[in-house]
Amino acid sequence: MFTFYPLIESCHLNDIDPFTYLCDIYDRLHDCPANQLINLLPHNWKKKEQTQR
Repeated sequence: MFTFYPLIESCHLNDIDPFTYLCDIYDRLHDCPANQLINLLPHNWKKKEQTQR
């Protein structure tokens, strides 16, 4: 639990809903190249656009 606290607080400081953020990065983390992981941090994060199927 304490591991996630700084991440959740960082979301709050950046006006991001922590649940939305965590769901989004969980879905994107598996195919994100190592050199782009910094883009998934709360202060750099942009929600992935929903694509119609």
